[in-house]
Amino acid sequence: MNGLSTALPQGVFRVTRHPMMFAIALWGISHLIVAPSLRSLLLNGGLALMAVGGARTQDAKFQALYDKEWRIWSRRSPFWPDLRNLGQLGWAWGGALILWGLITALHWLLAGIPAGPWRFFES
Repeated sequence: MNGLSTALPQGVFRVTRHPMMFAIALWGISHLIVAPSLRSLLLNGGLALMAVGGARTQDAKFQALYDKEWRIWSRRSPFWPDLRNLGQLGWAWGGALILWGLITALHWLLAGIPAGPWRFFES
């Protein structure tokens, strides 16, 4: 990762340096909230914990491999999502909202469980 210390975070890396891991954690937490049960706690809570723990493990691995380069980069891109930087994503929000709408519609069509805004349209 030569040159990592000179790179400025762009896109979602302005919000967190582990976007996929926090997406998995948010997915697990949201499913735990809407379907609280022991089964849901074990699966979705486990996924959320594993995602955050995995992000920490990735940080430790990169610190060991790239030492100074990683330390400089990690100061520029936050570990925990910094929601103040969401506005810097620009046009990507539109695409993300369209994708989210499609996924929640498929959730209803394929699983028979309305999700997101579609919950208000179920009969």
